[in-house]
Amino acid sequence: MSNETICAISSPPGLGGIGMIRVSGPEALRLVEQVFRDKRGRPVRLSTLPSHTVRYGFVVSGGRCRDEVLVTVLKGPRTYTREDMVEIGCHGGSVPLRSVLGALLDAGGRLAGPGEFTRRAFLAGRIDLAQAEAVLAAVNSRTEAGLEAALAQIKGAFSGKLSGLERDLLDLLAGIEAGIEFPDELENPAEPRGRWQAELRRLAERAGRLRRASAEGRIMAEGIRVVIAGRPNVGKSSLLNALLEQERAIVTDVPGTTRDEISELITLAGLPVRLTDTAGIRPPRDRIEKAGVRRSRARVKSADLLLLVLDRSRPLEAADRRLVAGTKVGKTLLVLNKIDRPDRLGALPGRAAGLERVEVSARTGAGLEVLKERVAGLIREGRVSPDSETPVFLGVYQERALRHACEALSEAAAALTDGIPLDFVLASVRRAARHLSEISGRRVDKEVLDQIFSRFCIGK
Repeated sequence: MSNETICAISSPPGLGGIGMIRVSGPEALRLVEQVFRDKRGRPVRLSTLPSHTVRYGFVVSGGRCRDEVLVTVLKGPRTYTREDMVEIGCHGGSVPLRSVLGALLDAGGRLAGPGEFTRRAFLAGRIDLAQAEAVLAAVNSRTEAGLEAALAQIKGAFSGKLSGLERDLLDLLAGIEAGIEFPDELENPAEPRGRWQAELRRLAERAGRLRRASAEGRIMAEGIRVVIAGRPNVGKSSLLNALLEQERAIVTDVPGTTRDEISELITLAGLPVRLTDTAGIRPPRDRIEKAGVRRSRARVKSADLLLLVLDRSRPLEAADRRLVAGTKVGKTLLVLNKIDRPDRLGALPGRAAGLERVEVSARTGAGLEVLKERVAGLIREGRVSPDSETPVFLGVYQERALRHACEALSEAAAALTDGIPLDFVLASVRRAARHLSEISGRRVDKEVLDQIFSRFCIGK
């Protein structure tokens, strides 16, 4: 860990009642002592104060007062970074915050990098890498449910499950190694292989549950992907605007107005939902429209839920039939738009019989509340998101490590079933253990840490 004392603005940019500056490091107290004065202009020996003490005063530097502040003394190891820390409450707004920060930098502090406070907490052993990811998830949470899940992970809910999985896997690893080193002590060589195989399958299932929880965490962080699709001019953009209650997409009677996707976040059933309006799907007429249609088809395939829009005021077209034929039952809501006009749609193809449908008018708003409630119902029922006890927030590096661990456990179990020599089984089990240790951060390269914490804001 660096011996430098770092400081940064921790509150978001913009005007506010209070702004916060954090200082952490071996010289944190001495650094702030250089610029902090009490209400009578006298220096304050912060190092002599008890930890978690607040003092009122002023930051003075360069012969002028920088701001009126509250200084909180936090002595390690009972701090976020386990180092000595000082938190300085300033007036909100960029001018006082930057002025106080400048005084600290002039006194010898170093500007913190992105996520450096949390990185120091990780390196000091206060949190593991999974908890660090949860800190980022808490900062970025968009719903109460997302915040609750992130806080559970910060408190160690996921880390406890992961460490238990690692511990049981290492016990199994030791047993297999003993079987290889001392084969003569096994009365019946087939008996431990069967026991090891059963244990590997149990471990693989536990790891699989963590992967499913991670998939739900991705939905919590990024939003459930609800894609609005259909041929041109059926009212997709009007539907997006109506659901968002704002004019987000351009609406005209000219087919093909939407050339690229438009995405916005809303909250339904307490979860973030990313609504995406796509370009109308039809044989493209130019290169730009071709790119838009190609992207629309990709979004349809990756959607957690598809809102397939049909124009109820016009007869069904061949393009509509092709879209209905390619849908996934259970992941699609058929939205019959323009119910404020006479019904000329006619009979729907047989494939549509298995699709739930909702009739709306994006222009008048009729049926929109029914549509929202049905989407929310599908979310609550777990139809459009993985089902897990508690969502887990992992970074790309950790998700990849968890996937590799699951694959290695499955390979080891299959190898035992096929009677492959134990040396090969052992190699797969060791690989699984290594990948699990990467998730917690017990085994991770500096370059990986740089990449992970670069996603954090400065001051966290």
